Amino acid sequence: MLEKNTCCGGHSHTPKNLIAKAEEFCSANGQRLTAPRAEVLKTLARSHKALGAYDILEAVLIDGKKAKPPTIYRAIEFWLEHGFIHRIESLNAYVSCDHDHDTAGVHFLVCENCKCVREAHTASPLKALDLDGFEPKHSQTETVGLCKDCH
Repeated sequence: MLEKNTCCGGHSHTPKNLIAKAEEFCSANGQRLTAPRAEVLKTLARSHKALGAYDILEAVLIDGKKAKPPTIYRAIEFWLEHGFIHRIESLNAYVSCDHDHDTAGVHFLVCENCKCVREAHTASPLKALDLDGFEPKHSQTETVGLCKDCH
């Protein structure tokens, strides 16, 4: 059964609570919450659509200046690695996530018109597969169509 979440009806998180979770995470894990990391996360949390790396680059200012592409890509990789954002493969774009979930059962509903992404969760479909000793680290499924607002 799918559990409704975010977008195409509003985010369930704000930049403020997502940054609070990020601060908590960084403090507990000996990581630094740098200005670029914080700005990338805030930018994604404010967006109601998936954003590509260059969209993020255009939106992020560090000390009043545009960030450099490698800085943005490093911040994106950091948040992906730690589960604070998701990459939407079909759009080559990113969305924020403030859920404390196992990424094994993530399913994305992607509107091909407005690029809104709704995250849903299922019981892990991997449990039904014969993985023959394979240890999965990440699994996601995307369904592309039209959201209720664009339909």
